[in-house]
Amino acid sequence: MQTSENTYYYLDTAIQANYYPSAKPAIATVIYYHGGGLIFGTRKDLPEAYIKLFLENNMNVLLMDYLLAPESSLDDIHDSVLAGIEWYLEEVAEQDLPYVLFGRSGGAYLILNAAHRLKETNLKPPSALISFYGYYCFDKPEFILPSQYYLQMPRMKSDVLNTTVGSSPISNGRLHERFPLYLYLRQSGQWVFRLTGNDPEKYALTEEDLAYLPTTFLTASRGDYDVPYVFSRTMGQKIPQAKFHPVSSNEHDFDREPSPKNLMLYQQVIDWLVEVLG
Repeated sequence: MQTSENTYYYLDTAIQANYYPSAKPAIATVIYYHGGGLIFGTRKDLPEAYIKLFLENNMNVLLMDYLLAPESSLDDIHDSVLAGIEWYLEEVAEQDLPYVLFGRSGGAYLILNAAHRLKETNLKPPSALISFYGYYCFDKPEFILPSQYYLQMPRMKSDVLNTTVGSSPISNGRLHERFPLYLYLRQSGQWVFRLTGNDPEKYALTEEDLAYLPTTFLTASRGDYDVPYVFSRTMGQKIPQAKFHPVSSNEHDFDREPSPKNLMLYQQVIDWLVEVLG
């Protein structure tokens, strides 16, 4: 697959993106944001089989990095996402071509907020959203309290804060380097506080906000151990013309391997997009 590696800037920080153009005239660009609890992750975590499927259906794909916590505040993380969208619209986008925001887990949280915040700018809004096992607020006990699931893993010590957290912003967090930090924050019940301080409501969307989001394809596992399934179910009820596809699984990132079943789900997403884009 043909791709180009690009750089955009938020303040003085260089942030990377990979652009995959469709071989035929594109009907839209899908802009992807990875998961990782806003602590770790990379734009390159989306399996090539899924990228190829979008391309085969005449959609460009743009994989985006963004600033990560706790080196950057949640305000700056949100702003870096908007900076990336602005860069795409000004430097990459074909005139009048629709674009779609696609996020998994923490990336879904970011695209939901980006779509909400874009209404307050002069930038072109997305035509649709794709949310895989996403969330829109932080007020669930599963987020605030020490995670019973992560407490089953080897206990991490607070030393990980000193050995992992740097003094400069980063926008790419390798799993083996950053997951121990995320694990510590979830085990100790500090994850939400480290992201939002004492004001989690500032970084949340309300159900009223959801009612003004673009049409959205939502999916999540009924037995998700990481992000409560109820988030996706609620969004499926509150976002206008949303399509909610629940999955019978106990996995969080159930689509991490491009199995035949998961490829069928991605094809359903694409078929839905084609219909939405008209």
